Amino acid sequence: MRRMKYVQRRAGRYEFRFPLPDDLAGKAVPFGAPASLQPLINTATKCFKRELVRSLKTNEAAVAERKVLAEIAATHALVDAARAFVKEGPAASITPTQIEALAIAHESRILRGDEAFREKGLGFDATFNRRPQRESGMSDTDLQLYDYLITFLDRERRGELARMRPGEDVSELVNQAVSRAGLVLHPDDPAWRQLELAFLRAQRRAFDGIKARLNGEDVPSPPPPPATSEAATTKGLTINAALEHWKGGGGRGAKKPREDSIFEASRAVQRFVEMHGDMPIADISKAQGRAFRDALAALPKSLPHKLIQLPLPELLKRDLSKYPARSAQTVNKTLALLGGILTRAERWPAP
Repeated sequence: MRRMKYVQRRAGRYEFRFPLPDDLAGKAVPFGAPASLQPLINTATKCFKRELVRSLKTNEAAVAERKVLAEIAATHALVDAARAFVKEGPAASITPTQIEALAIAHESRILRGDEAFREKGLGFDATFNRRPQRESGMSDTDLQLYDYLITFLDRERRGELARMRPGEDVSELVNQAVSRAGLVLHPDDPAWRQLELAFLRAQRRAFDGIKARLNGEDVPSPPPPPATSEAATTKGLTINAALEHWKGGGGRGAKKPREDSIFEASRAVQRFVEMHGDMPIADISKAQGRAFRDALAALPKSLPHKLIQLPLPELLKRDLSKYPARSAQTVNKTLALLGGILTRAERWPAP
């Protein structure tokens, strides 16, 4: 009898062997791969595997051919998900609302700085050999110099926005804002580019306001944004941001965690987010912690791949009684790992 594709016999038992397609096999995995793709990833090389091999746990051909059908379907779904991830890239680690809030804070900072500068002035006056004056406000010479500077900067920003290529000074402003907000972003996170473009647009809006002021228009400065949107402390860190901080070592001199610990922690945080959302660590209640503990205890220690990909709330609605139970020791280990992440984040000094 002809053997089904993807099935082979080895050491008396049948196994499932699935060569990954050429567009994935051996290729480097981009940053931000979801935990659901871990079966396709070689954790040592950070590349996609060249083939997927699993035991079908039987020495009977007929049983193997029945079992392999589910494996084939699940693996094709994984390959489709991997291709979509490679094409579309990872989701940004901060929300569009957070990006908008940081950009608005930047625009507000520029306009408030302009108002303070024009209130004080430089005191230059060409008719008095450019000697400083003591009056408040701007002299005619101050105004001319400042108008020249703003016109130059505005022209630079317009060119960058037309090219969609923010300059290095914009990148530095984004770095400072991210640091003030207590956010932790991976260097390859696509949120960096989104932030840079948002800051570039914010500067353009601010320069429009400044130029209107230079023409005598009354343009009020927006009020300072709330502390939570501009300069959040580490208590405003979300659990995903705390995870990224922990993965990087959690501060100067701290030891970076092992790869297997990073994988376990990432999986646990993903499950928590599926259940409660990417909430600030300071807002996590004891009741939510207990609910997550109970959910972990209800999860079997191993599941078919088609079930692993389900969000935690959806997964818990299924009948999982036929799968091997997870030990209390494993649950406690996961909770201890999460506790370590949160504790390290809370000890991180605010910028």
